[in-house]
Amino acid sequence: MKKFISLFLVLAVALSCLVVLASCNKDNTVSISSYTIAEKEYEVGAKFSTSDISVKAIMSDGSEKTVSKNIIVDEESADLKLNDDNTFSEAGTYVLKVYLIEKREDCEIGSWTIKVL
Repeated sequence: MKKFISLFLVLAVALSCLVVLASCNKDNTVSISSYTIAEKEYEVGAKFSTSDISVKAIMSDGSEKTVSKNIIVDEESADLKLNDDNTFSEAGTYVLKVYLIEKREDCEIGSWTIKVL
């Protein structure tokens, strides 16, 4: 009888270990699938700021997350018509390149379209 109980306990512990190991092995990693960058409208005379950008990461599970850190806007990628005080001097549409972490081609996540009315 003692052997039976000991064998049962050993099997129960082994089965419990297998269940724990199997549940730890699941790949529940959610990664970034793509980015979206919202278009922005300004009026002539409005002050331009790269902090106005709105970037969202589209995750592999379909959820969205706002990205607010490590965004680099390449202001030189478009010929922005700005006054000395960084206000828009004329109407137009501008497209600026946007990078994540650093300004490198492989870090480009998209373009930010700015319309000045």
